[in-house]
Amino acid sequence: MSEKKYHVIVTVGTSILRNTSSEDTERACSDPKSQKCLEFLVKKLNFDPSKVSAEVNSMRTYLNEKERKIASVTLLASDTDEGKVCAEALRSFFEDREIKAEVMVVEKLGKAFEVGTSNLMDAIAKAVATARKEGLEIILNLTGGYKAESAIAYVSALLLSVDKVLYIHETLRVPVELPALPLSIKGEELDRLSRLTELNPYCKDWLEAGFNVREIEDLVDKGLVEMDGGKCKVRDIVKEILKIYES
Repeated sequence: MSEKKYHVIVTVGTSILRNTSSEDTERACSDPKSQKCLEFLVKKLNFDPSKVSAEVNSMRTYLNEKERKIASVTLLASDTDEGKVCAEALRSFFEDREIKAEVMVVEKLGKAFEVGTSNLMDAIAKAVATARKEGLEIILNLTGGYKAESAIAYVSALLLSVDKVLYIHETLRVPVELPALPLSIKGEELDRLSRLTELNPYCKDWLEAGFNVREIEDLVDKGLVEMDGGKCKVRDIVKEILKIYES
């Protein structure tokens, strides 16, 4: 089986500027649009990527150079000078590691909330469509940016059925993978899940009932079913969703 390759859609915040904050930063980035500022941030980022960039920190398990899991990234920047320079610094970081990187400035994001967040949803959809055409699995890294924008990005990801969602846990300060439960469940999946809820919560019983391993793994990957040892169980939230569909 071929190794999975990922396209990562990254909401870019300004952690690079915050985490390099010093008198040197103030001098170098008094004008965030300047080449001097960009070069300063790239240097700081390359020196200690996970410490300087929250976005890189949340992706660190996927950045193993031997495995090369990430094929490409889309960097969604706010429509501000600070957001743009941080995105450009990240582009340089990824390209130096032979990862294709594109900066997409989201018009009005960071300036006008309703228009900006609507444009953010469209930008995510565009990036997802492009990655799917290339046959890549899709990760949304929503560590960067404000919480309200992250929430909207998360819902967009679920509606678009992305494969994984990454975030930095604010208390533990470690990367976590958020549940990527699809908000739309296909007809064949509804039928399969309805049948599974009638069975005992054991994988062997599911297999004996005619379900194959790949079908079960597919439901687990989508967050619809959980596996624990020999137990297989339709998630409680999915059971409640099924009741709504069946009513």
